[in-house]
Amino acid sequence: MLNLKFSPETVIMLTFALTIDIIGIILVCFGLDDLGTLDIVSTVIIGGWMLFRKGQMVNIRTQRKQLIRFLTGMGIEITPYLGALPAVTVVTLLTLSENQNG
Repeated sequence: MLNLKFSPETVIMLTFALTIDIIGIILVCFGLDDLGTLDIVSTVIIGGWMLFRKGQMVNIRTQRKQLIRFLTGMGIEITPYLGALPAVTVVTLLTLSENQNG
């Protein structure tokens, strides 16, 4: 299903996404709140990465799919307690696999 190729982009973005999600899970487990700091950071970095990678914004159908995927993932992240779900990692994995498979 996910045929990810080992590349610097894959390593960097997956490491970032996993780090954001793990920090979010730890915060929820200890009953702490980051006041949206992780959500802002992940939205800017993941959103910017999705927007500016490899000229992908030329294809309107791909642009719409990426926008829906991004908004769904970030909507989950900003919802209290649902933010503990690994939405950033899932969005990153789907984006990487879509662009590497075609």
